[in-house]
Amino acid sequence: MRSSGTDRIKRLRRLAHEEGRCVIVVTHDPEVADTADLVLRMKDGALTAARDE
Repeated sequence: MRSSGTDRIKRLRRLAHEEGRCVIVVTHDPEVADTADLVLRMKDGALTAARDE
């Protein structure tokens, strides 16, 4: 999901913000995660970190 996937996520995020909606994305791609307002990191089924924009 490199550049074209990241572009799609950014577009989806913009549309969600315009409509007052939430989008949940699960990814292993740090470029996609960087586009999020909130990032929750998990390891072995447990929450290990959170980053809020």
